[in-house]
Amino acid sequence: MLHWAKSTKIQQNAGPLWSWILVGLLGAAIGWCLAGQTIIKAGGFEPGAWPEAWRYADTGLPMISSADGFYFMEQANRLLEGGVGRADNFSRFTAALARISSQPVEIVAFYTSLLFHLALGLLAVAWGRLLNGGRFSTFLACVAAGLMPAWLERAGPSRFDTDLPILLFWQVGLFFLVKASLCLKKGSPGVVNLVLALLSFIIMGWFWKSGLGFAAGSLLVWAFLFTPYRFFSFKARLATGAVLLAWLSALVILPPEQAPAPTSLLIWISDHFTLAFGGRAELFYSSIKELYPLSFAELMEKTGGSLWGGLAFMAAAALAVWKLPPLRLPVLLGFICIFAGLRSNRLVYLGLFPLALSAGFLPAVLSNLIAGRSIARRLYWAAGAGLWAVMMYSCVVWGASRDLDIRWEGAHDRLVEELRQETGAETAGLWNWWDDGYFLAARTKGMKPLFDGGNQTHTMAYIAAHPFMMDDRRAAARWMRFFAIRGEAGLEPLRRVWGRNEAWDKLETVLKVESPEEAAEYLAEIPGGVDWVFPPGRVYWYMPGYFVKISNWWIALGLSREPDKNLVKPHIEKIERDKFFYDAEKKSLTITQDLWDRGYKNFGMVFNTGVSPLSPPWPSGGSPYIIFSDNNHRNAYITDELGIRSLPLYMLVPGGQTPPNFRPLAVDYDWGGVWEILP
Repeated sequence: MLHWAKSTKIQQNAGPLWSWILVGLLGAAIGWCLAGQTIIKAGGFEPGAWPEAWRYADTGLPMISSADGFYFMEQANRLLEGGVGRADNFSRFTAALARISSQPVEIVAFYTSLLFHLALGLLAVAWGRLLNGGRFSTFLACVAAGLMPAWLERAGPSRFDTDLPILLFWQVGLFFLVKASLCLKKGSPGVVNLVLALLSFIIMGWFWKSGLGFAAGSLLVWAFLFTPYRFFSFKARLATGAVLLAWLSALVILPPEQAPAPTSLLIWISDHFTLAFGGRAELFYSSIKELYPLSFAELMEKTGGSLWGGLAFMAAAALAVWKLPPLRLPVLLGFICIFAGLRSNRLVYLGLFPLALSAGFLPAVLSNLIAGRSIARRLYWAAGAGLWAVMMYSCVVWGASRDLDIRWEGAHDRLVEELRQETGAETAGLWNWWDDGYFLAARTKGMKPLFDGGNQTHTMAYIAAHPFMMDDRRAAARWMRFFAIRGEAGLEPLRRVWGRNEAWDKLETVLKVESPEEAAEYLAEIPGGVDWVFPPGRVYWYMPGYFVKISNWWIALGLSREPDKNLVKPHIEKIERDKFFYDAEKKSLTITQDLWDRGYKNFGMVFNTGVSPLSPPWPSGGSPYIIFSDNNHRNAYITDELGIRSLPLYMLVPGGQTPPNFRPLAVDYDWGGVWEILP
C-alpha cells in the first residue's frame, strides 16, 4: 500500500529490486507496442512482414517517420564511414549505438524510441520505490505513458529525434531534484542527488542547447516550490541560491554553438523560445505545424485522446499532487508545458510523463482513500475508477483509430531510388521543398538538396517556391538551375552590381531571354558573366504527391518576397475520382453529396487532361476548377485560379505535356515524380 509521510526519511517498499526493474521494463515495452497499435498495424516486429509502403526501397528495412530523424541518420552514417567534420551529438550517439549493436543505422533509428521508453520505465521504477506506490502502479504508469497522444506523435514507435533524450534527461533531473529536496541536510545524500540532477540537465543540454535554458526555469520553479517547504537550514538555502546563480551566470557568459556576432547563450536560447511560442508573425514561421496554437479541446485531445480523457488525466494529476507532495514539482512543470500548447503545441509532449505517473499511482492513492468503509471513501474509489477507465479507453480508441504516421512511404523512396540509379556517384543539384530536404540527403547518399531545416528562412522559402508560380516555364527552369547550383549565395555578385532588392527583378528579366547569349550585355559587369547565371551541370527536381496538401503555403510564399505579407489562401485539393461524374458531350457535372455539403456548388470549368493538355486561358472568375484524366481512374483535383496556374499541379496531372526544359525521370501520379531540369 502506498504510504507517504512528511518526514525526510523515505520508507522503501519491500521486494527485490530485480522484480521492480522487470515490471518497469515490461510495462514500458507494452506501452510502446500498444501505442496506437503501430507495430500491430505494421505487421509485427519482423521488418520483412511490414507492408512495402513502410519500408525503404533498397533495403526493405522499416522507415522512420520524423523529418529531422533523417538528418541524424545521414550524419551517423557519415561518422561510421569515417567522415570528418562537425556532427551533432545525437548523431554521435546514434553512430555509437550502431557500432555497439552491429546493426544498420536504419534499424537503430527505428528502435531508438523503444530504448528510451525502456529508460523511462526504469525512471517509473525509481518513482514507484520512492513513493511506495507498488509494482502495479509502476506498470500502469509505463503503459499510460506509451498511450498518451502527444507523446506518441513526437516520440512513439518509428519516431527518431532529439525529443527522446530531451524528455528522458529532463525528467531524470526533476526526479533527483525531488530526492535532494527530501533529504538535503548535513550528513544526508541530498548534495549527491543535487549534483546528479544538474548532471542530467547538462546531458539534456548536450542533446539540445536550448534545454539549458529550460533547465534554468526548472531550477527556479524548484527553488520557489521546495526551498520554503523542505530546506530548513540556512546553508541549504544558500547552496540553492549558489546553484541558481552559477547556472544563470554560465548562460550569460557562454557563447552559443554558432554566433557570427558576440552574444550570450541566454540570448540565443531566448530567441529560440520566442520562435517556439509563436513570437514571430512572419508568414514563413506560421507555416510550421508544431508552432500552431491549440484550442482547449485540441489540447485535451493531445493529452488524453479526447476532451474527457484529457480532463481525466488532469484530475488524476491534481489528486496525485494532493496526496503525493513529491510529485508537485514534475506535475507543475508538466502543466506549464501542456498549457503552453494554447500558444504553441511544440512543448506539449514534455509535460505528459508526470501525468502518466499520476495515472499509474491513482489506484494506490485510492487504496488509501478507501481504507475505511465510509460511503464518502467508496465514492472516492468509484470516481477514481471512473477516471482511470475514461483515460485508458480514450487513449486506446484514439490510438486504434490512428493511421501509422509515415511521412515518406516506400513509393516516395522508390522515386529516390530511380534518382540514385540515374546520377550514380556524380554531383548534381537537387531542387526540393523544405520538408523533404533531410529525407533526400539521407536517401540519395550524397546529393545536396536545395532546402532543409538548416537553412529555413523566408528568403529560401521564396527561392524554392517562386518558380512554381512563374508563368514563363522556361524562366522557371533556369531559376531552379541557378539556385540549385549556386545556392542563395549566388545572389551576392548580382546584388553588388544591381543592388540588394533590384537583383531579384533583374535576375528574372535575364532568365526570360531567348538564349543565354542574349543576356551577355545584362551580365557584362557580373563576375563570371553568362556562366554565372546560366551554370553548367545537372539538376533534378523531386516532388512528392502530398505537395498539393500544403499548397496554401508554397503558393503564398512563392508570390511574395516580403516576410510579413498576409497569407493568401489558394486551394488545391486531391479528391477521389468517383466523387463526380462528367459528361463531356452534354457538359453536365454531377457531384456527390459530401462535396455539395462542403460548399462545392459551382465550378468554372472541368478539364480532362487525358483529352487535351492543361493550358490557359482560364475562364475569368471561374474557379474552382475540376481537373482529371482518363489515364487516372483513382484521383482528381479541385483547384482555384492560383492553383491551376502553378507548375507543381501541372506536373502532377496525368496526361499533361511536360514543359520544355523538364525531362521526366520517374513519375507516379499518385505519389509524385522526379524530373531532370535541362539547360
